[in-house]
Amino acid sequence: MVGLAALQSSALLAQEGQIHEARMYLQVVSCLMEQAARSDRQCEERGNFLYLSQQLDEHLWQSGGKEGRLSDAGLKAVFQAKKANLALLLSGEAKRDVVARRKADESVFQQYYSYRF
Repeated sequence: MVGLAALQSSALLAQEGQIHEARMYLQVVSCLMEQAARSDRQCEERGNFLYLSQQLDEHLWQSGGKEGRLSDAGLKAVFQAKKANLALLLSGEAKRDVVARRKADESVFQQYYSYRF
């Protein structure tokens, strides 16, 4: 949750033209998550956050610190970060739980496959 909120918040800052603040926010949250991650699951989720935040940070860095100046690829990265969902940052075990909740029960499958045109 913290990683998703940080990613979306820094993307919002970058969209508003506060590129330096967005980069600093990503770095601060990264350091916080590094210190807080203890279990394997937390470390895996931190790794997912680092992967996504590095993609955004790379485009913010390439803007050269020019406030409000992002390339087209940079804007694409900002909008992808703004629209990121929680499943991208979850560990493998947590993703399995999400997928298990998505599956429909047997009656839905029977209704779907018994339909005649």
